[in-house]
Amino acid sequence: MLPPPSPSDPSAPAVVAGAGESLEKAIPWMRELRDGYRLIAVDTAVGALADFGLRPDYLILLEGQIVNYLDFVHGGHHLPPEVCVVADITSAPSVMRIAGGAQCHVLSRFADLRLFDRLAAAGLPALFLQPAGSVGIAAVYFAQLMYHGPTILTGLDFSFRAGKTHARGTPAHLLSLLRTERTHPIGIGSGHPFRGTHHRPARDGATVLTTAVLESYARTLATLDRDRLLDSNPSGITGEIAYADERRIRDLLGTPLSAPQRLHRKVPDTPTRFDALDFLRSEQALLDRVQSGCRAIASGNSPAETWRTNLRDLDYLYVDFPDEPAP
Repeated sequence: MLPPPSPSDPSAPAVVAGAGESLEKAIPWMRELRDGYRLIAVDTAVGALADFGLRPDYLILLEGQIVNYLDFVHGGHHLPPEVCVVADITSAPSVMRIAGGAQCHVLSRFADLRLFDRLAAAGLPALFLQPAGSVGIAAVYFAQLMYHGPTILTGLDFSFRAGKTHARGTPAHLLSLLRTERTHPIGIGSGHPFRGTHHRPARDGATVLTTAVLESYARTLATLDRDRLLDSNPSGITGEIAYADERRIRDLLGTPLSAPQRLHRKVPDTPTRFDALDFLRSEQALLDRVQSGCRAIASGNSPAETWRTNLRDLDYLYVDFPDEPAP
């Protein structure tokens, strides 16, 4: 297990690619100016990028379930070692194997768990990310940690048109094509695929569809370093982030970077050693104490407060994932 390596050119501009429909409009300048920026892509965008020969420098992979496998069925599997796959330690192992690439690890503190404190105290060699709720926001946060230049966004729409929620080549779009039948053409019955879908005006005055959760993601995105953020989508709902048209993008990315991406791993003067087996044994001991407490309470031989004290250390057993809309 290794933390993400540092880039050799931290002042380079970065492009963060999500899987929204605006990614399609960005493909031409992304291909033409590819030598002028570093590309950080979310997992759901890797197939669409591969269709046009675009290989990311970093790929962000956070999903913990096997459904994430769909992102690598089309064009994105078996990435070369030049691609750094930044995976959460809770990512599905089978997905990490099919992804390939040079893998490193992060941990998203999606809730205030004592487990995370114990992992950090034990010296877990992973970069801790702030909770984002969306892999796209996590990718932007990661890009701003790695690179100090401007960060240009594409495909992070947090909105969609009726009948098409994602860019061509992404799993959602391919599945909509596969499900098309004579009595169920593309777009019919799929205009409002999410609960709570509603209309709202976009930056350019167009009307788009979104949800309360997607809008909360857009607000979370606006809490990052906006001075270095630029959105390339004219129809986006990220109004608090400055818009960059193609002319401005060409000014920022038109100069090729001096050398290919090289990644350096910093070795601390006093490296910490993470003993995974010892950590798992200590966690098993915590579980055993809670189970013993349950049996003791059931037989009337132990006060409930002692059991509650032990259970607090295992808060991951009952925490709910905080994916509700932000207030």
